[in-house]
Amino acid sequence: MSNKTPENSAEKIALVPSKEKSQNSLLTLLVVLIVVFLGFSILVYSFLNDRQIVVNNHKINVLVADTKDSRAKGLGGWNRLGKNQGMLFKYSGNGIYCVWMKDMKFNIDVIWISDNNKVVDIKENLSPDTYPEVFCPNKDAKYFLEIPSGSVSKFGIRVNDNISIDR
Repeated sequence: MSNKTPENSAEKIALVPSKEKSQNSLLTLLVVLIVVFLGFSILVYSFLNDRQIVVNNHKINVLVADTKDSRAKGLGGWNRLGKNQGMLFKYSGNGIYCVWMKDMKFNIDVIWISDNNKVVDIKENLSPDTYPEVFCPNKDAKYFLEIPSGSVSKFGIRVNDNISIDR
């Protein structure tokens, strides 16, 4: 016979979580983490594949910044760009659109592109240390493209090259 009373047994049961409850909590946490990770991955993937640019037979997946706010923010705060990734800044017409390195954490190359998809100017290896300096093209452009530093040289990009922008 046991000397436990029903009251003592109930207290012990209430104080010790059941194995089933613990497993359910872990399973729920795991499912939530997977859903959050997948959602974030899909969001990042869709942004970085928003458009595709082809220059000298090299494909670059770009996020398009085509609003005042998205252009002002740009890549500021990003930790890096992946291989063959960039950000395309799009304007309604040709003009002198300048770049600064505010809140940047890595070096970039910048390519200005006219409305007829020709490279009109290039600045290579711009450093976050240059902020608040402003970099402007020598000619009017409708777009500029920010890509990882070294990409201009790697892809052999030059002024007057044609750029194909997937619309």
